[in-house]
Amino acid sequence: MPIRVRDLLKIIVIVFALVLLIRFLGEIARILLLVALVILFSMMLTPPVSWMERHRVPRAIGGPLVVLAVLGLFTLLMIWMVPPLIEQLSLFVGNLPAYWNQTQAWLLDTTEPYPRAREVLTANEAIITRVLTQAGAVLYQAGQWTLAILGGLAGVVLVVIMTVFTLIKPRPLLNGLFAMLPEEKRQPVSNALLRTAQQMRVYAWSSLLVGLVNGVIVWIGLSFLGVEPALLLAALVFFGEFFPYVGPIAAAIPAIILAFLVSPLSALWTLFLYLGIQQLEASVLSPLIVSRQMKFHPLSVAFTILALGELYGVLGAFLAIPVLATIKAFYEELVLKPRQIGEKDMEPYANHVVQAQPRDEQQQAEES
Repeated sequence: MPIRVRDLLKIIVIVFALVLLIRFLGEIARILLLVALVILFSMMLTPPVSWMERHRVPRAIGGPLVVLAVLGLFTLLMIWMVPPLIEQLSLFVGNLPAYWNQTQAWLLDTTEPYPRAREVLTANEAIITRVLTQAGAVLYQAGQWTLAILGGLAGVVLVVIMTVFTLIKPRPLLNGLFAMLPEEKRQPVSNALLRTAQQMRVYAWSSLLVGLVNGVIVWIGLSFLGVEPALLLAALVFFGEFFPYVGPIAAAIPAIILAFLVSPLSALWTLFLYLGIQQLEASVLSPLIVSRQMKFHPLSVAFTILALGELYGVLGAFLAIPVLATIKAFYEELVLKPRQIGEKDMEPYANHVVQAQPRDEQQQAEES
């Protein structure tokens, strides 16, 4: 059947509109990220504000008080943590040439039967040594760039202010959203928003608690093994918890490399330490702290982290799990529930693909 001109024009208009929308979203990416952070923080902090409201403390007072309390705790944490982290980072940078010398000596011993490989290592020795000796200056410049980025505190202040106003008056925003929806969609969207808010709180607080426990264990374990900088590596483990599957692996790699410079046995024990932490998290911490609704397939998590990280940097990767949780909640409430479809209903078809065995017509008739 030939395509009508009207249908063709409709397709062209839709494609053109999608291209414009993508370009527009790309231009306002920074604003979208700030709004996403405001929504995330507001969902996290709503329970204490609502609790205070139920106990006759107006939201106009409860919202700012909760935000100030969180900012105060964060400031105290930074005052306690930043100086030793900077000290360990400086020591690590100063020891980079020594680390390279140890690595080069090991490589030369290992490649002794391979003269060509030894020639390549020797030829590049001067270049690498010069780069490592200048690492302090490079990191200093990086620190200056970081300070310049942090100098844009306008964004941080804006997020804090918007979070306070959202906590004080959330109802007008929700009223406006529900007013735009057809009546039959309001309850499902309300359910999806409630589920999303609950999952955001579970994600945020569980990541903080699990990251803190894992970080302390790594700090103690690496200090016992003599792997430095133990505190800096523990901080990587803590922040890695906000990037599931990808973060813990990325945090383990530098620790194992630095442990190998101490001794191969230390590297092996460090590997066992990180594997043990993952088992502890999977078997004990996650079942106790993390809700079942926050369980996602590792492939979907890794893809979302990498995709948003590529588009929006570290902040985009940080928001990967909230984005996944939101998509899942809305998909289940708006698509699956109206059709009365559950995960078990799809298992026969999934098994058919996984087992790679044809299903005869009689099986299909019995299941239907």
